[in-house]
Amino acid sequence: MRYIDSGDRAPGTGVGAWLESELDAPENIDSFAVQSGYFSLADDGGVVELLRRTATAVASMSFVVGSNAGQTRKADVQRLLRLGASSINVGVVAYANGLFHPKVYLIQRVDGSRTAFVGSANFTRRGIEGANVEAGVVLDEREGDPAAILDQVGGAIGRWFRDEPPGFYPVRSSSDVEALAEIGVLGACQVVCVSGHQQLVVRG
Repeated sequence: MRYIDSGDRAPGTGVGAWLESELDAPENIDSFAVQSGYFSLADDGGVVELLRRTATAVASMSFVVGSNAGQTRKADVQRLLRLGASSINVGVVAYANGLFHPKVYLIQRVDGSRTAFVGSANFTRRGIEGANVEAGVVLDEREGDPAAILDQVGGAIGRWFRDEPPGFYPVRSSSDVEALAEIGVLGACQVVCVSGHQQLVVRG
């Protein structure tokens, strides 16, 4: 287990540097999975290029992203779908009475070993590329970290797609993205007040 912290603003201390080092040879990666409370994917910059290279090589990618108060844009989710991965799972989580707030990145290598970052960095340009100060821990089976913990990390991401609980919206096509924009899950406020209390929004 290693602790990483970009508070000293030194190059190579953030989650982006860790991702680049792990995904630099995508042919060695079997799958890549993400949970992120906030999400954006700009047209330019290192993040999207890194994902494009990875998507063309890996067996699968999974993204569970929050749209807290409707802040995730449909254009960013569309970009995910267009990455070119042979298998990509995308889901959006939107609640009115709470935030979807995890920040977890899980990589499985072709040799079967896994590594994960669990910390503060959202999958946004500011979170990944170093504008924000972020911190977290890296787990790696190659470094002796328990497989059981990495099982829990992967299970938490996979559970969304398996159970599809209230507030979770699977995205399988561009038409799903458009439908979520229509009902305000993407690009619109999700807070609905009923009798003066915020309620969980469940649509679809």
